[in-house]
Amino acid sequence: MRRKLLVNCSEAGKLVSSSKRSKSDSPEHSHGNSPDNIVIESDQTVEIPKEVIASVQKVEDNSPIKVSRKMVALFMSYNGYGYHGMQYNAGTKTIEGELLEAVFKAGAISEEVKFQLGHLKFQRTSKTDKGVSAVRQIVSLKMDVLKSHLDGINSFLPPQIRVFRILRVTQSFNGKHFCSSRFYNYICPTFAFAPTYEQTYEGYRIDAETVGRLQNVLSIFKGTHNFHNYTSAVKAKDPSCNRYIINVSLGLPFLDQKSKLEFISIHLQGQSFMLHQIRKMIGITIAVMKNFANEEIIARSFKLDTVETPKAPSLGLMLEKQEFNGYNRKFGDDGIHERIEWESLENEVVEFRDKYIYPHIIQQESEHKSMFIWLGNLNKHNFVAESDESNKQEDNSQIRGDTHAETKTKENAGSPKIC
Repeated sequence: MRRKLLVNCSEAGKLVSSSKRSKSDSPEHSHGNSPDNIVIESDQTVEIPKEVIASVQKVEDNSPIKVSRKMVALFMSYNGYGYHGMQYNAGTKTIEGELLEAVFKAGAISEEVKFQLGHLKFQRTSKTDKGVSAVRQIVSLKMDVLKSHLDGINSFLPPQIRVFRILRVTQSFNGKHFCSSRFYNYICPTFAFAPTYEQTYEGYRIDAETVGRLQNVLSIFKGTHNFHNYTSAVKAKDPSCNRYIINVSLGLPFLDQKSKLEFISIHLQGQSFMLHQIRKMIGITIAVMKNFANEEIIARSFKLDTVETPKAPSLGLMLEKQEFNGYNRKFGDDGIHERIEWESLENEVVEFRDKYIYPHIIQQESEHKSMFIWLGNLNKHNFVAESDESNKQEDNSQIRGDTHAETKTKENAGSPKIC
């Protein structure tokens, strides 16, 4: 006849490693169905419920519970409007601050370490400036994968920030270093590239000839160049200024039916970009297209000369995606890890982009006219290459805009009229 045993939870940990109990190990009598006791039969295989196992994870010396933290990659999108950039900064509203707070509230990291980026091994693949959005962004950190429920994290995030996937990666994963190239997109009203201020109005429609010239100007940036003039607080001979631009291309112009503004997308792919680099590339391109400067000024800007490069508005800039070719080749097919790719999430990402990013850019430009206002100050810049004091007195007519453009500048000082 089988006898029932009462097993105290304090002994449950020992039962996990033993499939059977002998009758001599069991107590002779039962004293009720106490919640601290588990009833089993002495000759049965012992199966301890998961809840009990979780309750006895502490060893007998009462040491802390060991949490299973693993390195993961978070696939996310966000509209950067209203945030002071991506990077966490205590006391400042940032994308990372919102994300880490949500991960903590979801129970995936503890409160003590939620903003200790080094402890979490937190790393962003790409840094975005104030107001800049990201269609596809990857961040990595160590977190409790047992509690890292996607819905839980998203429930604590504002609608303009979304995490689409949590993916286990190698313990040594560093998105910044493993990223092989980054793609950015800049959406801009086409009137920004109109040759003169007289053509700079909201009803402007870009023609094929202007599109062709714009593509030629942008192509000058392709290749490896010294971009010291396209960032700040960096010396011209600093090796970090050398950046490789893989490709620059244009999308088809499109018309927003509500605002009647025409826009065009500029797509840029590079290994990496410096702070403000893309906005300054767009700024000098607009200056050339409006004939404030000759195309030669771009080539001169890659040399050690100092060239003033205006910084275009941040509104239209967004991080499009990143590639991890090296990581995917080495670890993506090892049978343990998965490839870092966005294809399976494409429908969700496009839906988010078309709801929270594209309409916001078009609405803000239509209502606040950031590009229009910025263009009104473009004539205040001095597009002259200066190498030293002696060069300041030289004739820079070959790298300044043509005479027609300078005449138009004087006639149209200030902001262009809105038509």
